[in-house]
Amino acid sequence: MLISQDKFLLGKYAKKTLKDSRENLYLDGDSAVVTNGRYVIKVTDSRVRNAEDYLGFDNQLAVPLSVLVAPKTAEKILKVLPKNPTDLATLNAMFGTSDNNINFECRDLHTTTVIKQRRIDQEFPNTEAPFAVQSIRPRTVFFVGLDYLEAIVKAAKGFMKGQASDTIKISLRDPSSDPIEIEAKKDSSTFTAMLMGREEEAQS
Repeated sequence: MLISQDKFLLGKYAKKTLKDSRENLYLDGDSAVVTNGRYVIKVTDSRVRNAEDYLGFDNQLAVPLSVLVAPKTAEKILKVLPKNPTDLATLNAMFGTSDNNINFECRDLHTTTVIKQRRIDQEFPNTEAPFAVQSIRPRTVFFVGLDYLEAIVKAAKGFMKGQASDTIKISLRDPSSDPIEIEAKKDSSTFTAMLMGREEEAQS
C-alpha cells in the first residue's frame, strides 16, 4: 500500500501531551486521521496500489488494514522521501508489517530505505461520526483564501495571547453579501475581523 506525503504531514498535528492513542497518526485504508478530541483532520488519497505494481518493493509485506504511526516516525519518513520524486513509487512510501513491526519503504532512483516502527497496541477513537454530515447537502458552500484566513487567525491569537481562554466566535449571516465575522474578547477589548468570501470557487 502506498502512503502519500500529505498523510505523513498530518503527524505534526497529533497532540504529544494526550498520553493515549490520539498522540499518533492513524492510517486507515486510504485515509490518515489525527484528532485531539476537539478537532478531527483527515486526508484521503485513493491512490492505493498493490505492492506488485511497483518493482523494487517487497511483495511479501502483509498490508494491515489500520495502524498507528508515531509523529517521530512520520517525520523521519518525510526526511527520507525524495525531494524531487519521479513517479508514484518515489513520491510515496510503501508500508506493510513483519513480525511485530510496521515497515515503511522509501526509495529513490538508486536506493531503498526501510524505516521500522514497533506496532502501537492501542485503539484509536472512532472519528467517523463528525464526517457523517458530509452526506447531507450543505445549505451554503463558502470559499475563502487560506492566506487571508491564516492572517486573521494569527492576529486573533496575538490578541488573545496570555489569556486563559483563546476561543473566538465565527458568524456567517448572508454569504451572498455579508463577510465572515470573527470576534474575540478580553477584558474590555474586542477583536473583530471581517473576511469576504465567495459562494462559488473561482475556476482556473
